[in-house]
Amino acid sequence: MFACCITGSITQHCNWLRQDTDLSLQCSCDWKEPHLECTFQDLPVGNYCVQVEALDTRCVRDTVWVNSSLIKKMNNSDPCVWEICNLEIKNETGRYKATTEHPKRSPLSWLMVVFAMGAIAAVCVSLYMRAKKNLIQRYPNTANTLRDDGPCENLIESPQVFLLYARDCLPFMDAMVEFRNLLERTMDVKVFDIWDDRRREEMDANGEVWVLNNISAENTQVVVMATPISQIFENGFLSGKKRGYLEPDSRDDIFLSALHTCIRMTATHSNRCRKFMVARMNCIGCNENILTSFKPLCTIYSLPIHLDHLLSHIHNSRPLQIGVQRYEGPFRKKAEEFEKYVSMNQSYIEDIIN
Repeated sequence: MFACCITGSITQHCNWLRQDTDLSLQCSCDWKEPHLECTFQDLPVGNYCVQVEALDTRCVRDTVWVNSSLIKKMNNSDPCVWEICNLEIKNETGRYKATTEHPKRSPLSWLMVVFAMGAIAAVCVSLYMRAKKNLIQRYPNTANTLRDDGPCENLIESPQVFLLYARDCLPFMDAMVEFRNLLERTMDVKVFDIWDDRRREEMDANGEVWVLNNISAENTQVVVMATPISQIFENGFLSGKKRGYLEPDSRDDIFLSALHTCIRMTATHSNRCRKFMVARMNCIGCNENILTSFKPLCTIYSLPIHLDHLLSHIHNSRPLQIGVQRYEGPFRKKAEEFEKYVSMNQSYIEDIIN
C-alpha cells in the first residue's frame, strides 16, 4: 500500500491515494543539528511503497536531492519524483520516531528518511513560492516554522551578491545601506559589502583574501556601482596615476583590490554578463558614470528606476516580491536624498578625493 505524509497538512496533496488501501499519515519533523528527526503517528503493520514528489518547478535543473543513495527516481523524464518500495513495518506501537543520522539500521528508518526528505522539500518550496498569494495559504505552518533551517540551504543553494562601490559622501553610503537591506530581506540572498560595519573586524584581519574568495565563488554575482569616484580609481589603474582619499580608511585598499579583481575577471570570465552587472544612482550627470572596463556588459541599471530589472537579473527569473515595497520605500527615500545632495553640491568630490 502507499502512504502519504505532509507536515502541517495531510489533505492538500494526498488526493491520489486510494481510500480503501492507502493511508494519509500524521507526521511532524524538527531539525535537530546535525539531523532531522521525524515522528509518525498511527503507522500500521504492513509493507509500504513510498512516493516522494518535490513541488518545485526548479527540479528540472536537478537542484533537489541529486545523487541520493536512499531513494531512486521513478523514471528519467521526471527528476522530481522518487519512490522506494518493500518497506516492512512489523510492530505496531502507534508512534515511531527516527532520525536521518542512522538511515540503514532498519527498514523503518529508511521510511522515516524518505518522509523526512519530503517534508524538507515541502518547506523549501513553500519558502520559495510564498510570494504568490495562492500558495501562501497552502503552506501556513511549514513556511513559518522552518524558514531559517539549514536543510533548505543544502537542498537549494541561493545566489550570493557582492555589492562593490567606492567610499562616497554620506547620503550615497546611506542609500547603499538601504539597498543592501533590500537585497538581504526581499531576495533571500547573502550580501557581501566591504563597507558593512558588521564586517569591519573581518576586513581589517584578512580583507583582500576575503574579497578574492567571495568574488571568485561560482554562486556569487557582483553588482558594481559606477560613480565618479569609481571612475577616478579605474582611470588610475589604466593610466598608472593613482589618487586617494583626503581622509583614508583602512578599507580603501580592500576596495581597490576588489575593483582590480573584478576588472581582471570581467575581461576573462566565460559568463561575465551573468556574474557581473553595473548599476549607478540616478542623479544629475549620472549618464556620464561609465566604467570603461565594464563596457562589454552593455546594460547599466539606473537605480532606483531600474530596480525591478536588476532584481530580475540577480534572481535569473521574475524577482521575489516578499516585502519588496516595504524595503523599497526606504531605499527610494535615501536615493532621492542623494540625488538632491548632488544637485546642490555638484563639486563635492573635490572634498573627498585629493
